[in-house]
Amino acid sequence: PKVRARVVSATGTETRLDPSAIVAGAVVIEDLQISDVHQLQIPLPNAQRGSVVELEITTVSTRGLVDGAGRVWSTPLWTLSPIRKQRYRVEAPRGAPLRVESVGVPTPQVTVDGSVQRVQLEVGELPFRPFQLTKRQSRELLPRFGWSTGLSWNDVAVRYRNLIQPILDERTEMRHVSLPPRASTAQKVQAVLRAVRERLRYTAVHLGDGVIVPTKPSVVLQRGYGDCKDLAVLVAGALRELKVDASVAITVAGETIPRDGLPGIEAFNHMVVVVKDGDKLLWVDPTAPDYPVGVMPPGSRDQRALIIDPATQGLVSTPSADESAAEFKVVYDLHLSAFSRGDATVTSIGEGAAEGMFRSMLKRSEWARTHQPMDP
Repeated sequence: PKVRARVVSATGTETRLDPSAIVAGAVVIEDLQISDVHQLQIPLPNAQRGSVVELEITTVSTRGLVDGAGRVWSTPLWTLSPIRKQRYRVEAPRGAPLRVESVGVPTPQVTVDGSVQRVQLEVGELPFRPFQLTKRQSRELLPRFGWSTGLSWNDVAVRYRNLIQPILDERTEMRHVSLPPRASTAQKVQAVLRAVRERLRYTAVHLGDGVIVPTKPSVVLQRGYGDCKDLAVLVAGALRELKVDASVAITVAGETIPRDGLPGIEAFNHMVVVVKDGDKLLWVDPTAPDYPVGVMPPGSRDQRALIIDPATQGLVSTPSADESAAEFKVVYDLHLSAFSRGDATVTSIGEGAAEGMFRSMLKRSEWARTHQPMDP
């Protein structure tokens, strides 16, 4: 992107950004991610309390992450930092299926000038106050502006599946998956997750096409690690070998929510597994194998997801917090003695989402080095 900025001090002194001061740095998240994607670090000159900052960013894109699937972009219009004015300008070829959507402000109209479609939006300070809203209400009502050139969610799902089809087709044979006689679907899923927990760790290596294309399951098993895409494809493949109807789905781990009217694969940053068990769906996050089957970790609840299947027509919802009950119990068993020291046993029990959080916490603790938490 091209970046221009100027800072105007409280006394009216103007300083413009020196482009040579912009630094492109690698993105690292808790030492678990290796990537050739870079983020720009922009040191604003003479910025201090009372200054007014003007920032202009121009981005030109000729293709999306998946060829032919268009692009999608969305941004919040309200932040905790005071923004006096925002101006957005979008241009796209006349034949592109340009869609525009906004929340909390009037949706701008698309105009056509020759071979170019244009959209312009300008907003001032917004009276949005999220402090008395629930997390779900805040995410749904937060003022936003976005656009998309994707044809439809079905088109996105089909094109992405075609891209990763050779990897999905690779047979996944995981050893040491022990099953009871006549195992149920949930038991099969739990057994595969147990094997993943014992053999693999989460590490993201996003180099080149690895940002969007999963690694082959055979390579993941050889390396002993993988990111969310790698683990999801491996788990889904292993379940299909056990005659379980399993698909991968892309969703979001975080605060943003993909918009139903703005199709595009850039709206997602996480991959999970969806299992059909009779007339219900079991959602499984292989990056959180300590959670019970069907229970999603906090970051993936109450989200929208796209199941990568040719029959997909739109987004579906991941389980909500209300569907992921969490209960934590502590039982004290005291045996008192009149003339000597008594005995006490403390049993901690996590149920639902609390079980997954408790197991994850134990794995990272000093206690886990000398003890082995019981399998569910």
